[in-house]
Amino acid sequence: MKQFLKENIFYFIPFFLTLALTFLVLFVESKTNIHIAINKNYCVFADVFFKTTTFLGSGLAIPMVVIPSLFVKYRYSIISFCALILSGIVVFVLKQTYNMPRPINFFTNLYDGDYKIRIIENLDIHSNHSFPSGHTTTAFVVFTIFALITKSKHWYLKLFYFLMAFLVAYSRVYLSQHFLQDIVAGAIIGVASVLICYFFINKIKNKNLDKSLLTSFKKTTNN
Repeated sequence: MKQFLKENIFYFIPFFLTLALTFLVLFVESKTNIHIAINKNYCVFADVFFKTTTFLGSGLAIPMVVIPSLFVKYRYSIISFCALILSGIVVFVLKQTYNMPRPINFFTNLYDGDYKIRIIENLDIHSNHSFPSGHTTTAFVVFTIFALITKSKHWYLKLFYFLMAFLVAYSRVYLSQHFLQDIVAGAIIGVASVLICYFFINKIKNKNLDKSLLTSFKKTTNN
């Protein structure tokens, strides 16, 4: 475990520090005030940037991690697939169980203040099943996998992967698709799902799982 954490310190240290900071913010401020503060700070560039970035947490991100990992190790593809399935089940169950209102629904029907939430034009806004954020979960599954399969000497890539996952998560609040607590839960579910699948599948001793499409291609070429 110590070796694992050492190799991925540039991904997990920023993750846990950010997690601690967000928990502190959620402890001292209400989700309403937090969302209003974020909603008030916007610009045209950020609108376009986060509308684009948020797609990295959609279903389109699934082949983005499963297919490349086939060229590293089949084991990593299995870990990716299992983590996506596990996290997807957890998110679905929690969404159906709590069915919490999303920001547009909350500020329109439940908020007793006078703040009018800002919504970006031509954006498909959802009303319910806010907790947890599925896009955030998927993003953290994808980029955590990327961090784990990246060699420790490429620490800057691990840091970059965390930043990308963070930006996807933040985009969900910026676009008023979720509250801060939703993306925090999504990030935890995503990372936890990867770690569970990673340690469980790595216990399976099978040399074929450590092969890849590249090794299979080279073998076929040599024959």
